[in-house]
Amino acid sequence: MSPGATLRPAGPEDARGIAEAHIDGWRWGYRNILPAEVLDALSVEDREAIWLGALRQPVEGARRFVAIEDGRVVGFVSCGPADDDFAPPPPDAAEVHALYVREAAVGRGLGRALLGQATDAMRHDGVDLAVLWVFEANDRARRLYGAAGWRPDGTLGEHRFHGGTRPVLRYARDLRSDRPRPG
Repeated sequence: MSPGATLRPAGPEDARGIAEAHIDGWRWGYRNILPAEVLDALSVEDREAIWLGALRQPVEGARRFVAIEDGRVVGFVSCGPADDDFAPPPPDAAEVHALYVREAAVGRGLGRALLGQATDAMRHDGVDLAVLWVFEANDRARRLYGAAGWRPDGTLGEHRFHGGTRPVLRYARDLRSDRPRPG
């Protein structure tokens, strides 16, 4: 991770920065995956309202972390109880719901550090199995997840948007295998 960056838990004061990183992350990360009109229609203000609500009244077990450089949110990760956006989750699984880094901050290890922070938080919370969803065409993210020990579990889904769909894959990681052994 870049020497000037810090990771910390996110709070309501980070909603705007998270929203900006979220929209920037979608626009550069999905540039060749989703249609330009879908990406152009994204609104920082709408996303900020969503994040502000989520940070003020978090779902039980939800954890959010931000990467800060020069006082600015340059990336974030959100994890917590698994949902069934694309397929029913495995029993008692937790999920990495979102992981985005601003385009200007890519290549400095922030995504890897944020993913590690989320994985550590889920492990600390006693989670045995974690999952996440990734666009099948998102080679960069799939390499990141693979290098961190996540593997496709064979479950497929479709991300739906106005005017189309794109295939998504579920990745999983058994967190029991890297939990410290007692004694």
